[in-house]
Amino acid sequence: STSAGRWTGEAVVSTQSTGMQGMSAHTIQFVDAHSRAVDDISETTDRSVKEMYSLLSKASTIQKDLVKVEMMSSHLKSINKYLERLDNTLGAVKVPSATPAPPK
Repeated sequence: STSAGRWTGEAVVSTQSTGMQGMSAHTIQFVDAHSRAVDDISETTDRSVKEMYSLLSKASTIQKDLVKVEMMSSHLKSINKYLERLDNTLGAVKVPSATPAPPK
């Protein structure tokens, strides 16, 4: 309250106390909101890192499997070349006729 438009000491202290209580309440709310945001970011980051390691593990497994597939492909190509050579060799060999020769 004022007396003739002037603030009394008690009124100033009361106004300041009310203002500081409001600021303290807002500060607590802001700190809580910040804490929740940090926790959410931490959990999201942790989950993302775990998923990244899982993905890297799967990619490594796929890479190892691809190496095996490439080796098998190389072996199959070699086998195919040998089969073609065998086929060409057998095709060049004259097999005697199964029909008996005419009597003399």
